[in-house]
Amino acid sequence: MNQNFYPLESGKDVVSFNGHTYIVGKLKALIGQQIKQKFRNVVSDSQIHFVDLFEQVLNENAFFETQNITWSSSREGRKCHFLKVGYPEWQPGRLRIKADIEFRKIEQPGIINDIDLNVEVFLEFCYDQTSEYALSYLNNTSGVN
Repeated sequence: MNQNFYPLESGKDVVSFNGHTYIVGKLKALIGQQIKQKFRNVVSDSQIHFVDLFEQVLNENAFFETQNITWSSSREGRKCHFLKVGYPEWQPGRLRIKADIEFRKIEQPGIINDIDLNVEVFLEFCYDQTSEYALSYLNNTSGVN
């Protein structure tokens, strides 16, 4: 089975999975919005100071400030189909999602435990089998494992 994942960088290409079809750029934006909302819900729905939890990591009396979290879907990815703009047919394969989440504590008078999030989403696709269309796409990108 092919294990090479390739970044989906064109926001105009299309992926389809679970009966839904998404333009890559819009799917990235949707995932980013959902991650932001889930983080905000965790912060507002709990008594835990979420940002404080990740702000510093204690190790042998040395503090390391934490500003980013990297989240990723399963290494195998989710079954889907990919359609590159200009190509005549859908390609079966697997989709993998990664997100870099940068958070900063907002310190203003009257604001308690609020955070500012910046989320960057990356989509990667792995072809089930290499077709002539996949080969022409692969010649223009490099694989990621």
